Amino acid sequence: MSVLSLHACSSFDSSLGHCFHDAHGDPLPGLLTSLPPSLSSLSLLVHLDLSFNLLSSFPPCLLTLPLLSTLLLGHNHLTDLPPSFGPLPALRYLSLLGNCLASLPPSLGQLKTLQTLDVSYNLLETLPEEIGALEELVQLELSHNRLKRLPETMGCLLSLRELLIHSNDLRVLPVSLGLDKREKLKVDIRNNPLGRPPTPPPLPPTPDQVETRIPEIHLGLNQHRFCVSSAGCHVFLPGGAELLFPSGCLATTTTLQWAERMPDRKWVWLEEHDFLLSRPLELLPHSIAFLKPVEVCVPYHRSRRGEVVVRRFDGQQWSTLSTETRRGSIGHSSHPGGRPARLACVSVGQFSWFVAVGRPVRDSCSVTPEGALLVSRTDAGIKLTFPPDCTVQTRTITLQVQSSIHH
Repeated sequence: MSVLSLHACSSFDSSLGHCFHDAHGDPLPGLLTSLPPSLSSLSLLVHLDLSFNLLSSFPPCLLTLPLLSTLLLGHNHLTDLPPSFGPLPALRYLSLLGNCLASLPPSLGQLKTLQTLDVSYNLLETLPEEIGALEELVQLELSHNRLKRLPETMGCLLSLRELLIHSNDLRVLPVSLGLDKREKLKVDIRNNPLGRPPTPPPLPPTPDQVETRIPEIHLGLNQHRFCVSSAGCHVFLPGGAELLFPSGCLATTTTLQWAERMPDRKWVWLEEHDFLLSRPLELLPHSIAFLKPVEVCVPYHRSRRGEVVVRRFDGQQWSTLSTETRRGSIGHSSHPGGRPARLACVSVGQFSWFVAVGRPVRDSCSVTPEGALLVSRTDAGIKLTFPPDCTVQTRTITLQVQSSIHH
């Protein structure tokens, strides 16, 4: 039996896993763009590592290695795979992570002995139906792609024990997976818009819509007043906060103000398990009503658990707003030369007090008379199964998981 490691070099290396690293410990890229046909003569080759090279196509000489059990092609430039995988009857481990694959061929189903398949960090939007033919597959890594759906044939993967599909664009999961019945199957579904309706395509611009760049205002620590005209503007506050006033949100030029309070748990409304992530930001005057929604982005400290939401105080009561999180604008940081701040952003029609709060992740679903399955995004092992006829009318159910914290 033989082992070859051919990454981070342009010649063969007999040392398994050997590769060169830069000063930061990251692997240096290799120089291989192709393989010689003579490689197919290595009939006893069992393990082949071609990671971190410049391969743009699958080397055909690899398809004639009858004993090849492990094939590592991660971090190359592969854009497609061969139309047939038939001559690889012993392949058990295939890694294609970190390439440029937009699709997988139906021939993938020919790898009957495959136990681990890693195609994470690619450009996949769909999977072939033939993936259900991989009867021996135990681990399937699909994270960090563009998957919008999974084929129902995945229910045929009865040996599967680990399914990693986080960081995709999945809104539903195949019913055939039977997650409520497969206790031994570990599933990671984080960072997917599960349960959300499809996003409608943007409307085409009308002829009278002219793209203009709105002006920017960068305020200093002692500048608490600024003017906004009907043209709108992008305001950058000290500390990382950003305010985006769209064109037409005001009829006339108006003077606005901002201020920060010291955080006070007795004043800010916190539910059980909530924790403050920012100072309260007050925007004035409270009485002003905008003609178009204004985006308020509150900078917050990193949250190691749960999700981030913005709470608003209107002078009488607190409310939780629909929140999106993102990094701030390039070049605008809470510290000179630092990374842009983490922002919790909301759209509002009126000014008031705003504060970023961390709380346990909440997952919701609609339960109909037909039943439903609600899976926690933080722990796929926590599931709520609603059998048929458990309710007469449609109800919205919310699941909140409080993770245990160890100090």
